[in-house]
Amino acid sequence: PNASSIFWRVTTDAGVLRLTGDHHVAVGDVCCNTVVRARTLSPGDRIWWFNSSHVLPTPVRKVESGEVAAGLHSPVLTNGNHPVVDGFVTSFDTMAVVHLARWGLEWTEWLYDVFGEWV
Repeated sequence: PNASSIFWRVTTDAGVLRLTGDHHVAVGDVCCNTVVRARTLSPGDRIWWFNSSHVLPTPVRKVESGEVAAGLHSPVLTNGNHPVVDGFVTSFDTMAVVHLARWGLEWTEWLYDVFGEWV
């Protein structure tokens, strides 16, 4: 809970996303088939912004690194969906792992409900 990390600041037309360089972000012409690490983003890349009813692409204008702040973790949602950080669609890992989690978390929760702490 007290971990510090170097955070990147990704400026877009929709706002600013702050996250670690290893955090994954949804990119491309279609949400959310492709994710990349934040540190690989460049001006002109399209990332996805959630406006409270649907997702919209927004171009990256500037990428900066070097701000040290508290935080480290990328949440894994129990439904396998993508977390939204600062209004932007992110990911806890690569798409292969996200797809595995969608299947695996459902079974893990079921096993825990059936067997409790023995799992």
